[in-house]
Amino acid sequence: MNDKRAWVFERCDRVALWEGLDDALVGLVTRCGQEDPIAVYERNAIIRLLSKDMPFDDAVEWIDVNINGAYIGEHTPFLLEVAPRVKRRRPEKKFVVVEASQEVQRLRAALQQIAENKDEPYARDFAADILARRETP
Repeated sequence: MNDKRAWVFERCDRVALWEGLDDALVGLVTRCGQEDPIAVYERNAIIRLLSKDMPFDDAVEWIDVNINGAYIGEHTPFLLEVAPRVKRRRPEKKFVVVEASQEVQRLRAALQQIAENKDEPYARDFAADILARRETP
């Protein structure tokens, strides 16, 4: 017995499974008001399995007739069609080349403004402390 099939039957012995499609078995699904779980198969995985022995179009037709068209009672397995992944575009990073000495001058000017602020003693002392430090080579 296949590992997936064994896993399913450990959880419920009243479940319907399609023969020969265990590699496409995703798991079990339950919903409110339903006593037993139902097997779930991935449609694209079934197509891949069937396409080993038949053309793609025939595999799709086989699924439509033998799975979508087959009701075997309240335990009929579900066929899951997975939505494609959405590729998220990352914003492009823009780099600005700035002369290091210019940036240091801008930072010193900002710190000087903070150090002169009498309303914010903590920020003033912090900025003054940074300005008092010597640059390390």
